[in-house]
Parts: sequence; C-alpha cells; structure tokens
Amino acid sequence: MHKKISVIIPCYNVEHYIDRCLKSLIDQTIGLDCLTVVCVNDASTDHTWEKLEAWKQRYPDTFIMINCQNNGRQGTARNIAFSYITTPYVGYVDGDDWVEPNMYGEMYQKAVQYHCDVVFCDTIRDSSETLSLLPDNGSASWLLAIASSEERKKFILDNTIKNGCCDKLIRTDFLSKHQIHFPERLAYEDAFFASMLYLYAETVCIMEHKFYHYYVNRNSTVLTLNRPYHKDILQINSLKWEMYESRGVLTDYYFELAFDFLVGGYLVALKILSLRYTTDTWADYCLLRNNTLKSVPDAAANPYLHLLTDFQRLQIQMLTNPLTREEWQDYCQLVQANPQMK
Repeated sequence: MHKKISVIIPCYNVEHYIDRCLKSLIDQTIGLDCLTVVCVNDASTDHTWEKLEAWKQRYPDTFIMINCQNNGRQGTARNIAFSYITTPYVGYVDGDDWVEPNMYGEMYQKAVQYHCDVVFCDTIRDSSETLSLLPDNGSASWLLAIASSEERKKFILDNTIKNGCCDKLIRTDFLSKHQIHFPERLAYEDAFFASMLYLYAETVCIMEHKFYHYYVNRNSTVLTLNRPYHKDILQINSLKWEMYESRGVLTDYYFELAFDFLVGGYLVALKILSLRYTTDTWADYCLLRNNTLKSVPDAAANPYLHLLTDFQRLQIQMLTNPLTREEWQDYCQLVQANPQMK
C-alpha cells in the first residue's frame, strides 16, 4: 500500500514528551501502512535522539529520522523534513504535543473526497502529563470554496484557518507549487507559513473536531519569559509584508492583508512585548511601530477597523500617537494585570 500522509515533527530537547507524541501517531486509525513520520532532531542536548532511534528500530518502515548537528529552530527542521516527503499529503506535529487516534484518518478522508488544498481541525490546550484522549467530540464539517476575489477577501479577514500549521493536513503539491515554506532560525515561523495558505488555497475543509492537543508547557518556546527569540516576531512581521510585496498580492487584497497584518502582526507583537518580558521593551515597541507604519502608513484609515474591539482600536492609535517610555511601562503593567484584554 502506498503511503498517504507524512507527519513532520521537529524535535528539540523533548525526551520527556516524544514517546507520548509518537505513540499517538502509531495508534492512528488510518494505519501505519498509510503513514510516514519524519522526525528531525534539531541538535538536542538531552536524550531525544536516543529516543528517536529506539522508535526507528521498532517501526523501520514508518519512521524517517534526521539528526541535525546545528540547531536551526522549527522552521529549518520542517523545511529539511519536507525535502524527504513523497506522500500526497503532509501534516505537522510538535514534539511535546499529541493527536487523537482518528485525526489523520478523518482528515484524509475529507481531503480526498473534496480534493482539498487544506483540511483544518480544532485544537485543545491540554496540561495532561499522560496521553489523555477526548470522548467522541465529532461535530460539523463544512467545505469552503474560494473561487473569487471577494471570497478570498472574506477568507483572509475571517482568519478562518488560524495562523498555525499543526491543525492542518495540506496537499504536498500545493505547497510545492506555491513555494510555501517556513522562515528559518526564527521563532513564530508558523504565522509566516500560514499567511501564504490564505493567498492560494481554493478548497478548504473545516472540521469542528478537537483532534490536536497543544501541551501547555510552561517551559515552551512561546511561554518562557525574557528570551531574545520572542522579538523574532518583529522580523517575522517584516518578512511577511516583504513576501506580500514580492508575490504581487497587495494590488488585489491590500486592505484585507493590511488588516490581517495589523491584527496578526502588530497587535500580536504588542502582546508579546508586554507579556513575555519583565525588562524594558520600549525601544522594541518603537521599532515595531516604525516598521508597521513603513508597511501600512494608512493603518488608522483601514476600512475594517470596526471589526476590532475598543481596546484594539486604542492600540492602533498607538501607531499615530506614540507612547513615551513611561506610558509604555504603564501600558505593559495594564496588560500584565489584564492579559485577557483584546
């Protein structure tokens, strides 16, 4: 039987979690004959590689193991793994997460039935230390056909398939055709990757099933405080806008992509700078503000600002009415005391 899906897993110092992750893939109802699992050891300093080798010995026809000598972060690892893919569909899982047993079987069925570019599922944030599974959480599925510029504008504005990669099954030749890849050696790489899906996907299946478990790990890349890589979001934002310019999509979708850039770039970066640091980030806020206005100088006049909350509109005003250092510190204290503010 020909393999149908490849699952790419970047692995960096996940010795305590990788067994759970791989067990959830071995147990997939679609069957091991249909799966290839590509694990990239991203220069781990613990026993991750030994764990991966043990799984390869047990399931030699299922696993491809790649050992990198230099750490390139998740984007690099995923790009390296993609060059090994020969299956028609590809999915992504992080090494400390896990998936429901029927995830790839059901997503593949929809992908083939409707010849989807992307199949998207729901997720759950899970702090379990064991391989916990959900009761039958089946819900509605619906098909989204994007056949006009107006439909694509709505697709972008609605942020229909979110900004990650692990909640998706994607046609391999779709990614190759449109040269969709991850930026390398940067955190928050999946936001850049997902932004390209919004530009080109034509048939998308939305599955309202919680198939993917995001492990709530306080030591994860996203949650650890005062790490330099959190500021990678500034470079990711710049790369995203440069990509839009180079692909010539701003002519048709300027206001929609600008709005998404403000919400998924500027506002997200404000949140990161205020919540992920206990040190002074006023200079980074100034850089973020300058870079944002360089890309979207008419941000305050975007026709979609009415879709934002009152607080978000105040944050947009921080572009044209910059905060002093003292005001920025007060702002950070406000957000830290009320992290749910949007």
